[in-house]
Amino acid sequence: MKQSQEAQLGEYGEDCAVVFFTGIGWGPLRTNKQDLGTDLFVQLRTDDLTDLRMLLGVQVKTGPSWFKEPGRVGGRDGWWYRETDKRHAEYWANHHVPHILVLQSADMATRSWVALDQTTIQDTGLGMKVFVPADQALNASWKPHWIELVAEARKLLSFEGSRWTFSITQVPEEAWARYALLVPRLVVPHPNRGYESDINWAEAIASCADGAPHQWERFAELRSEVPNGLEAFTHESQGWRLASAIGRWVTGDASGLEEVDDSGFPPHLVAARVICASTAALDRYDVMAAAELLEREHRPGEVSADQVWIGVHLAHVRRLQGDLVSAKSMLEDLLSASSALTLDITTSALRSACVLGLFDLAPVHGGDVGSAVTAADNSASWWRTHSVAYGLEADAKKRFKKWAGDRSIVFGGTSSAHNDLFSAAFTARMAGDFGSWRSYTSLLAQTDLTTPPEGDYTAATSLDSLRQVGDAKTLTLVVRKVRSDGPLGVLAELADDVTPEHATSVSIHADLELLAEAGAHFSEKLARPWIDLLIEALSAPDKFYRKYGIRHWAYDDMFSALHGLSRHLTAADQATILAFAASLADDTSQLLERPLSRLLHNFEPSILDEQLAEFDTEATPASWPRQLFRDLLAPRSERVRKVVRDAILRGDLTALSGANDVTMISDDEAVVLLAECRAVFDQYKQPSNGVAMGGQDYYRLSTVLALKGPEATRDQAWDVTIEALMEPVDVPERKHNALRIVARSTNAVPARHSAALESAARRLRAAPPSQYADSRMGLAPIRPVLDELLLELNPRAADWNALLATLLAGDSASRRSASNVLARRAGYETTLLALTHDSDRDVAVQAVRGLAQRVAMDADLPASYLQGLLRLAEEAGEAIPFAMIGGLSEANDLNERAKELLAALVNHVSPAVKDDAADLVRERGWQVDQPAPDDAASP
Repeated sequence: MKQSQEAQLGEYGEDCAVVFFTGIGWGPLRTNKQDLGTDLFVQLRTDDLTDLRMLLGVQVKTGPSWFKEPGRVGGRDGWWYRETDKRHAEYWANHHVPHILVLQSADMATRSWVALDQTTIQDTGLGMKVFVPADQALNASWKPHWIELVAEARKLLSFEGSRWTFSITQVPEEAWARYALLVPRLVVPHPNRGYESDINWAEAIASCADGAPHQWERFAELRSEVPNGLEAFTHESQGWRLASAIGRWVTGDASGLEEVDDSGFPPHLVAARVICASTAALDRYDVMAAAELLEREHRPGEVSADQVWIGVHLAHVRRLQGDLVSAKSMLEDLLSASSALTLDITTSALRSACVLGLFDLAPVHGGDVGSAVTAADNSASWWRTHSVAYGLEADAKKRFKKWAGDRSIVFGGTSSAHNDLFSAAFTARMAGDFGSWRSYTSLLAQTDLTTPPEGDYTAATSLDSLRQVGDAKTLTLVVRKVRSDGPLGVLAELADDVTPEHATSVSIHADLELLAEAGAHFSEKLARPWIDLLIEALSAPDKFYRKYGIRHWAYDDMFSALHGLSRHLTAADQATILAFAASLADDTSQLLERPLSRLLHNFEPSILDEQLAEFDTEATPASWPRQLFRDLLAPRSERVRKVVRDAILRGDLTALSGANDVTMISDDEAVVLLAECRAVFDQYKQPSNGVAMGGQDYYRLSTVLALKGPEATRDQAWDVTIEALMEPVDVPERKHNALRIVARSTNAVPARHSAALESAARRLRAAPPSQYADSRMGLAPIRPVLDELLLELNPRAADWNALLATLLAGDSASRRSASNVLARRAGYETTLLALTHDSDRDVAVQAVRGLAQRVAMDADLPASYLQGLLRLAEEAGEAIPFAMIGGLSEANDLNERAKELLAALVNHVSPAVKDDAADLVRERGWQVDQPAPDDAASP
C-alpha cells in the first residue's frame, strides 16, 4: 500500500502545529483522524503552565494548494480559503469551543491564522469562504488574543427579574462576600419583601454596600436572630464580624477593618477584608499601607476569583504609585488567569476590570476601543447604572419640589440621591472598575455640592473627592465658584490634605489645577513642599513624571501651579525659575506661553532685570520666549523700550505688549496706532464673514488713546473714536468695550461730539443684533451699554427715567448697566442695595461695586449701607470684596466709612483680596488699619 502525498502532508502539518502549540506551553490534543472540522483541541495555559481549563479548536491546512487564491480585504493582504459545502461552516460557527483556521506552507515559512465564526465565515451560496490575513502570522504573540477569544465565547446567565428571585444562598458561600460587595442590589433583600424572615451576613454587607445600612438595622430591630452592627462585631460567626467592620466603614469609621477579630477567616473573607482595608487606607492617603495589605495576601501563582480580585486592586495601587509598567504587567497576567475562573456575574466583572484597566494604561489613542466597550458592558455595570439612575431620579425630584415650593413632609425619608450614587461609586471601586468609580464619584460630588445631603456634610469632602479621582475640569469649576461666592474656609480646609505625599498618578493633574486656582489659599508651610517639588521638576522632569506616572508634556500645568503659589515664591525661587525660562529653546511649545507669562509678570522687577539681562540687546525677538522677555524688560530698559518703539512705528501692533501701558506711549507712537485703527475701521465697514472676530480690540484701543493717550493726540483720537462708534457696521457688538468705557467717562467726551454721539447711540440701539453676536466669541450685546451711554450723555433727556426703567426691568446685562449708572448718582443707594440681592450673581456683584462707590463718594450716607457692605464682605467669597475694592478705587479721598470698609478688606480672609486692598492703599497713600503678619503673608 502507498500513502498519498496529500495525507502525508496533512499529517506533517498537524505534527508541526502540535510542535508549535507545545512550544508556547499549551497542550495540543489530536482528534484521531475524525473529519469533524477539528484537527486539534488545544488546552490553554498561563505562562507558568497553569491550566486555564479552556479549549481552543484548530483546523490545520498545509501545502501550496491553500495559497492559490490571494486576496485583499480592508487594506489587508491574505488568501481565500474555500469549501464547496456548508457542513464545516455550521460546525465551526455553532461549536461551543471557539475554532481557528491555520494555513501553512510546506516549509513552514508562511503560517497564518484566522478565527472561525459568524463574522469571518462567508456564505457563497453553494459553499463558504474565509479570508486569512497574511499579517496574522502564527506566533506566540497571539496567545492573549486566543485566550480572550475563548473567554468571550462563554455566555452569562440571564439576570432578568433576579432582584426578586435571586438568593445569595444559590451560590457557594466562598462567593458571598464578593457578590455582596460587587453586586449588592442583587443580594440585598428587596424592600417589598418586608421583614418577615431573617437576613444573613452577606445580605447585611449588601445593605451597607447598597447605601442602605439602616435597612440592616431595621432587620436587627425586628428579627431576634439578626445582630445589629455593634453586636455583630464580636459575633461568633466570622461573616457577621466582617459585616460589622464594613458597616462601620461605610458610615464613617474605618478602624473596624483593622480591629476586627479575623482569626480563622477563610480565604474569601480575608480577601474581602483586605480589599476593604486597603481601600480605606487609600481614602486616608496612605498608599504604602494599601500596598502592604494587598501584597501580604497576593499569591501570584494561584488562580482563583479572590486572587484576581486582590490582584486588580494591587495593580491599581501600583498605578497610583506611578509604576505603570508593573500595573500593566499585573493586569495582563490577571486577564489570562481570569479566563480560567468559573463564570458568574462577579468574575465577569473582574475580568472586565482587567480589560478596562489595560485600556486606561494604553498610550493615548492606542487602546483597543472595541474590547474596552465590550468589557464595560457587563451585568455588574448594569446594576451600578441602575443605582445611578435611582440616584439621579431622586435628585431631580428633590430639585423639582424645591423649585415648585412643595412643603409636604416625608416621614422616614433618607438622602436617596447621595446613597444611590455612593453605592454606584463604591461597588465600581470594589469591582476594580476604577474608570466608573472616578466617573460616579465625580457625579456624587457634583450632586452633593448642588443639593447637600443631610447630616454632617462639608463641601471640602466633595472637592477632595474630585481631586482624588482626577476630575480636574470639574474641580476647577467648583474652586472658581467657591472663590467667587464662598465659603472660602472650604479652600483652607482642603489645602490641609493636598500635599505631594497625598498626590497620586490619578490625582496629580487635578492637584496641579487646584494649586493654579487656589494656591493663594495655601499657607507658606503647605505651599513650600509643592514649590520645591515643582522647581526641582523643571530641571528633572523625568523624575517627576515617573513619580506620578505622567505620560505627556506637563510644563504648562507646572507653571500654572507655580503661578497659583506665586505669593509664596522667594527671591531664590524666582531666580531659579527665570534661569530655567531663559534656557528655553526658541521652538518651545506655545502651550507654555500663557502660564509662563502670567507667572513672570508677578516677579520682582530687580530679579527680572538681573536674570534676563542678556536679552536687553535683543533687537527683534525671534520667538515667543524672547518676546516675553522683551516685554518684561521694556518698562525699565531704555534699549528694549526703543526696540518696542521702533516696532510700533513700523506698524507692528504685537509690540504693544512691550509698551507696558498704552497711556504712556509717545505722540508719534499714538499717531501710528490711530492710523492703524482708522484703517481697520474702514475694513469693518465691509460685510463680515464672521470668521476673524478675535485679536486686537481696535475700538477699545482708540478709546483709551482718546481718554489717556498723549495730550497732543487726544483730539485726533476722539475724532477717530467717535466717528468709528457712530458708523453703522455689520458687527456692532465689536464696539461693546469701547462704548462701556465712554459711558463711564462721558465727562471727558469733547462737547463738539456729545450731540452727534447721542444721536448715533439712539440709532444703534434700534438696530437688530448681528448674526454673529455670540458671547463665546467675545461679542456681548450692546443695547444695555447704549442705554447706559444715553443716560450719562444727557441727564436731562425727556426719556431718562424711561431708559433707566428699561435697564432695571431688563436682563442681567441691562441690570448691570443700571447699577453702573446709579453708582454715579446720589439718591439711588436704596435701589443699589436691593440689587445687591439680585438673583443673578453678576448683577449683585456689580451693584455691590456701585454701593461701595457711593459710600466712598458720600460721607453723609446712613451707616446702614456700610453695615450691609461689611456683612457681605464677611459672608461672601472673593467676587464681592473685589467689587468693593473697585468701587472704592473711584474715590480720590477716603471718608471715615470708606476707611472702615477698606480696613475690613485689608484684613479679609482671602489672601488675594487682602493683597489687592493693600495695593490700593499703597498706591493712593491712604491710611487704614493694616493686618497683623501671618503665616500666609508674602515673603
